[in-house]
Amino acid sequence: MGKSYQLMTISKAEIRLGAAPQELFCVPQDLIPQWQAQREKFFGERFEVIGSPQDARRVAREIRDNPEETRCFITHFEALSRVGRKRETLPEAIVDGRTALALRLYDYKQEKRRAAQPEADPKNAAKGHEEADPYVHYLDDPDLAAAVTTHDRCPKCAADTDAGWNGEVCTATKYCVTHGRACESGGGGAGCVLKGCGYVHTRLRVKPAASHLTNAFRDGVKCVDELTEISGDSQKSEALRALARGTRRQGGAHNYGGTGTPQKNYAKDTFWAFWWAFGGGSVAFPYGYDGSQRYAEEFNVQEVLHGRREDGEEHLKVRKKTLPILTNVSQFWRITQPSVSRCRKEQTGEPLVPLTYHPIEVPMGVLQQKMHAYWLKNFPDYFAWRYPGHPLVREGLVEKWAAGLGQRWRLEAAATMPGWDPATLEWPAARATLGEPSNWTPAMLKLLEIVLERAGCGEKVLVGSCLKDLGPFVAGALAEKGVCANHITEVRGEGAERTTQTKSPKKRARAVREFAEGDAQVLCAGVQALKLGHSLEAASSVALLGLPDSWFVLDQFVERVHRLTSEKPVNIYVIIPRQSIAQTKWGVLQKKGDSSDLAFDGEFLPRDEKPVNWNEELREMRRRGIGLNAAEDLVPEEEVLAAWRKMPPLLAALGAASSTSAETPRAFPAPARRPRPVSEIPAGPFEEVSLFDPAPFETEAPPRKQRRRRRAA
Repeated sequence: MGKSYQLMTISKAEIRLGAAPQELFCVPQDLIPQWQAQREKFFGERFEVIGSPQDARRVAREIRDNPEETRCFITHFEALSRVGRKRETLPEAIVDGRTALALRLYDYKQEKRRAAQPEADPKNAAKGHEEADPYVHYLDDPDLAAAVTTHDRCPKCAADTDAGWNGEVCTATKYCVTHGRACESGGGGAGCVLKGCGYVHTRLRVKPAASHLTNAFRDGVKCVDELTEISGDSQKSEALRALARGTRRQGGAHNYGGTGTPQKNYAKDTFWAFWWAFGGGSVAFPYGYDGSQRYAEEFNVQEVLHGRREDGEEHLKVRKKTLPILTNVSQFWRITQPSVSRCRKEQTGEPLVPLTYHPIEVPMGVLQQKMHAYWLKNFPDYFAWRYPGHPLVREGLVEKWAAGLGQRWRLEAAATMPGWDPATLEWPAARATLGEPSNWTPAMLKLLEIVLERAGCGEKVLVGSCLKDLGPFVAGALAEKGVCANHITEVRGEGAERTTQTKSPKKRARAVREFAEGDAQVLCAGVQALKLGHSLEAASSVALLGLPDSWFVLDQFVERVHRLTSEKPVNIYVIIPRQSIAQTKWGVLQKKGDSSDLAFDGEFLPRDEKPVNWNEELREMRRRGIGLNAAEDLVPEEEVLAAWRKMPPLLAALGAASSTSAETPRAFPAPARRPRPVSEIPAGPFEEVSLFDPAPFETEAPPRKQRRRRRAA
């Protein structure tokens, strides 16, 4: 609610200060109902929704006819990038190329003469500046006077109206495209190629909705929620950049944006957001439309790699790598601070519940580790089998560029969900070596145990992954144990044609609402699909298996739960299989987060992180009878599945836990801290109440701490 209320208030203030009385808000599509509710609550009015190019054209026409009318509009990113099509006949033109060239030359000379001698412009003839046109002899050419136009002849095959040309479509018979319709052999000679014409003298005008709104709101106020989405090369990003046009300069006239995480990964990711809001090439932001590379080189550490000695390239710079480390910090602050209003939740003065990360390292499965090693070694062979004619295959460069060609996704599948990987399923060599991959890995078991434990304590849990297929699998497994779990994907087809797609925005919003306000205990979602706008303060735990590459995506996903209105402490459980790509990604994400903190807060903000002890995890597995290869830290997938099947349903597990003694082993591992029932919490201010009772999980305290606790009591 914070960003949206600020943007609406600033928009009203800009109109009072002289901006045109038209407001345009661009937000994620899922959040339009939320913005409508807040607009009605705080300002007593509703937005007019722009959802298509037709709506954009209508709004642009109405604003042009009534520029003084006060109106407020809202649209979403997808609507801006949608294109409209209009079929229209092309203007009449001269068919003969030489004659057409002479006419274009005449027009060019005329424009050049007018630019050099304004008095020769026909518009000034009434003022007495009449002069003979030295280029008028071009129009006296008899060939030009008798020129054949597209009204009489097809410009492609020169067929006249008797041969099949009707001024718009050519239906003439086949002709020799090598020698034309004047071919002496009638298309049967050497080198003759017969082909029909089919020329259409029309065009489809393709114009996105953003192009109409750009001019309509040139003098008005434009506000974008989640402005970080402007960076990138997608149609959505380009449509947002098209809205930057203003009266005074390219961008920044009355442009405002809001985002909780302004930097995705690197400082260079902020370029387009600043260009849009500050104005490109201005005093506030001295970087033009094509200045992103210069901006990146000035504010990100660049690592330059030289070639290998054995290749004779040790003196050459063969590669440049951008690191997630901010440099030139003082200059960066001089640019951003005058125009950026930065306020973190911790700085609002409101009571904020703690946020704690729990990185949990687990061993890999036997087949899981085998799959990981297989794709590290054999990906070039798979790529050559899948794309035999690819230029990189012919040049033998697949191994060098393997990470960008799909190897990372093979390793991601091995670490997160081995049974999902389509490459393993479709390549015969991989199937022969790896067999049928199994999703029942130690990481999957740990994820399900955490969700069961949190749900058993009455909490709502948000499950996230970079693989959207994990949602249906986890929701189905939890349903077997009596947990009400939703996911935001749709499974279509069977067997080889089985696909998983994210639900439409309306269906997705319905599933989220059922989790936030209904009886659903668990929501399984992809981190990309649920990273923006939603308020899920009803949840207090987040479980992650499959980390994203972007710090922006991870931070925004976590912030869906950690809100100003959250009432319970939030715990983030990050499941990390050892010796997998997840370990590397977790370290890189932490560096990216530090870089973002330094860029906009001037310091490395502390994050409460409580890693789960590795030895405790191993002891817990042995206690439950799960076989573990101590030398390689590997667990057979069969034993993982057997351990899951032995676990009782949720209600049975809760009943057994309440009727047994404290020494009885639990049906599933307990979390680091157990929430206290709400009925046992004493009345009093929020700051004096702890929702957690750490006593059952603490060892005997030293005498000094015991005395301190007695004094505090």
